[in-house]
Amino acid sequence: MKKKAIKIFTLFVVVAEIFFPSLNFAKAAFHLPSASQVASELENRYHVNLSSMQETGENFNVSVNKTSAPEVSLSFNPSEPKEGQEITANATPIYFSNPGDKLYYGWYLSRKDCDLTDEPSATKKENCDNDSDGKITVNDWKVEAMRLIAQGGYNYLDEPVADYTEKSNDDDGYEASIGGDDKSSVADSKKHCYIHDFQRGINAEIKNGCDHLFPSTNGNGSVGDDSFDKKEENFWKTDPQDPNTSGNGNFDEANVSGLGQDKFKWVYQPGDRVGVVVEGTSIIGTKYDDSSSMVMWALPNNECTKDNSGLKSRSSICSGGKTAVCAKSGDANYIATMDIETSASESTSSSSSSSSSSDSELGLGAGSGSASGSASGEATGEASGGGSHDTGWCAYVEETPDCTSGTPYCSVGSPFCVNLSSIYNNAISASQSCEGLSLGTPTCQETTDHEDGIVQTETKSLDVKGYPVSIPTTDIDINDCLDDNLVDPAEKTNEKLDVSLSATPENPINDSSGDQMGDMLSVNSIVTNSSQNYSQLHYDWKISAGKNISGSFQNISNELDRDKLLEGKLTGINNPNINIRLNLGDAYASYFQNEEIGYLKIELTVKQADQGKNRTGKSEVIVKVNSTDKRIKAYLTTSSDGETLDKKDLICNGVASATTYEKLSSYICPVVKNQILRLEVNNDEMSDFSWMVNGTSFSCDKDLVKGAECDNGNVIFLPIIGNEGDTLDVKVGAKRITVNEKDPGNGKSLELTKSFQIVKPYVKIISGDENVFWPKALGSYNNLDGEMFTDFSDSEFETYSGVDALLDVKFHPDWLEKTGIISANWTLDGEDKTDASNPKEIKFSVLKDVGESYNAEFYSFYAPSNEIRKVLKNYWGIAQEESGGKTLATSITAEVINGDDFLETTVLKNSGKFLASIISNLPGQTIFLIRMALIVFVMILISGLAMNLSPNFYKNRK
Repeated sequence: MKKKAIKIFTLFVVVAEIFFPSLNFAKAAFHLPSASQVASELENRYHVNLSSMQETGENFNVSVNKTSAPEVSLSFNPSEPKEGQEITANATPIYFSNPGDKLYYGWYLSRKDCDLTDEPSATKKENCDNDSDGKITVNDWKVEAMRLIAQGGYNYLDEPVADYTEKSNDDDGYEASIGGDDKSSVADSKKHCYIHDFQRGINAEIKNGCDHLFPSTNGNGSVGDDSFDKKEENFWKTDPQDPNTSGNGNFDEANVSGLGQDKFKWVYQPGDRVGVVVEGTSIIGTKYDDSSSMVMWALPNNECTKDNSGLKSRSSICSGGKTAVCAKSGDANYIATMDIETSASESTSSSSSSSSSSDSELGLGAGSGSASGSASGEATGEASGGGSHDTGWCAYVEETPDCTSGTPYCSVGSPFCVNLSSIYNNAISASQSCEGLSLGTPTCQETTDHEDGIVQTETKSLDVKGYPVSIPTTDIDINDCLDDNLVDPAEKTNEKLDVSLSATPENPINDSSGDQMGDMLSVNSIVTNSSQNYSQLHYDWKISAGKNISGSFQNISNELDRDKLLEGKLTGINNPNINIRLNLGDAYASYFQNEEIGYLKIELTVKQADQGKNRTGKSEVIVKVNSTDKRIKAYLTTSSDGETLDKKDLICNGVASATTYEKLSSYICPVVKNQILRLEVNNDEMSDFSWMVNGTSFSCDKDLVKGAECDNGNVIFLPIIGNEGDTLDVKVGAKRITVNEKDPGNGKSLELTKSFQIVKPYVKIISGDENVFWPKALGSYNNLDGEMFTDFSDSEFETYSGVDALLDVKFHPDWLEKTGIISANWTLDGEDKTDASNPKEIKFSVLKDVGESYNAEFYSFYAPSNEIRKVLKNYWGIAQEESGGKTLATSITAEVINGDDFLETTVLKNSGKFLASIISNLPGQTIFLIRMALIVFVMILISGLAMNLSPNFYKNRK
């Protein structure tokens, strides 16, 4: 018991030492450790870090200024509106205790040229004075927006025209409640309204009490008073016979109040700016002795303070031992006094009804001696005796003063430091200037009748549970802040265009062999934040080449264009993509390391000119290019035993002389289901082959071949398994082998790719002699270069009577007939015309009359061989019923047309199908005129010949 008492007494002494340092008797009598020693012991024994505790305390001291006050953010859809386009503003409030649909959203819309003015022009008054009070105020902006919300698309001039002379019968009144629709049960006397200063973190109570910021109707009723008569219906142009004109479920007056209206739609015009002020109850409790929380308003830009720039100051020692500091901001002058008779850390106001800035804000510090100096060129300091000691001080007027570490503008050792940016509570007459005040005995007139200041203009005191409580107050009208919280929906149109580039294929190959079979490098652009579509944007492409990704690049754009290696223009509108044919021959060899690896840098600049604003965006992509004459080769396979595979025809291997179809097939090779392809790469100077198909490793199965064809790793067998339309992407990587000392290729990698697409096979009938049997011309079209092309039918043909026709068939893929065509059958007008010796074609004489037609049909059955089907089953598990064949069929019709004697001539027959078709379809009158012209021509020709052959002709000439 005695030990416990000693511990308690010791603790008491320690506490006393900390808080009452004058009680040194304890330490002297009992030789107890000092407070610092105890703190050190606590830190060592219990690992209580005093620096952390100090930091926690410092944070606690300012925590009241870091509350989560209500905020609201705006977003727009579309984010970059065009003139005449409907736009939706979405408000997202936070830190309110109300549900979103119980808040009041006060929207306001400022149109172009509707700036605030008390003396608008006649035009501006007509376009902008929505409340008809002769001025342009923020209320006009409110009416503009809330009228659109209340109408919801209703037009009072549509039939039937609204009659506002009759009594409104729709009973659409609504009574609004301060702090939100869900606060109607709370007495207004228990509601306290505040505005938050986001600059300093202070919540100041509005001295004028609580009131909504609803728009005024200029004498046509009040918004939110549970009455919405015909005068208000007329003012807002709502339907007097419909309680919910907008159709959103709210009464008309509730919509005018903005209840739950977190979205606002209107037709955008350039120059429009929009804002919203959201009313509700915050999550911050008040200091009042009740359960109330602060009723607050949220603004998009969090701007609701007054400018406090332009401070000027003069100072002196006041009579009565008070230091007077004079500050000037704008047109108002302020004076604060502090008592230097008492502790140097205290300051007092010159009146009890309105306190000056807090001690911490004034930041006083003690000092002695005398001083004179200047601060920012405007402050002067004088010192004289005051009270029981001399005091040295000066005014500190920097924008962000730090009294603890900063050096005030004076020469004394320890001056008073005054933060003039906090002195706004005490104002002197505006007619007096700081310079005009008597420095010896300044006038300390006090008033709060001034306009300038920050949110907190003064404080008021309360007695809460027996303790004095101070509450910051303000007389700021939030309506004065609305102008600073307007948002431009088209603000993003001032940003740079967001441009991105992508290039395919991932590992492109340049063909250095001269066969012109290199990959097509496609570069595509995306602009994500443009207000225009691609057809209106201007594109500038630049293509450069280099040996190293981090080295220098040479612009080769014009060379590529000159060599016809580009698809797409280098510059122009509606040009979001560009293609580069990687057939870079000897002229480009210097851009590749050891003629093997090079890099292409593709740069794009996009420009947009819209609504008077010019925007640009840039992007680039660097692509590694392998240059080689090697490529993946694809071969058909056959099987003689159903177990092993033999190499057959090479497919999809276009060269420089290949047709367009063959070249396209080499890029994406068309294949059909249930085939097996042999893929291989020339293994000269290459090793360590690694194959992948659609991202999955693939290797050669030695059981499929006789011999050692799989040993080098440069061969695989690819079964075509999947659905029509599927793509099989094959990739093979390998390393080079050093050939000689001058060719240090060992370890350098090479990657080749080839794509295969599973297609539906088909067959098509073609003419063996288009001079006598040709596709019917359906019309013509011009390309972008003005060249004219004729569109011919695949199923309708024309011919003449008396000619011999030859019909052939063409398979797709074109090598299909080499892989298992089992049967073929022709019919002509329903009769079998199959030629067993050559089932691919038929011949017949055209004997029908003009206007009659022939109908030719071809049938074929395609299937893999049974041996291939066995391999598919044994090695890849493809069931017999899944590897069967399919029937291919097609048909055409051919009309016998009238060629007349002229059309039957050899000249006409050889003139081509297009001319024949045109002439055959000419009107009879035109044919007659042609005949007459030809007869005249022939008569003249015969006469000339006769005269030249006559003996008298030469005599007469002589």
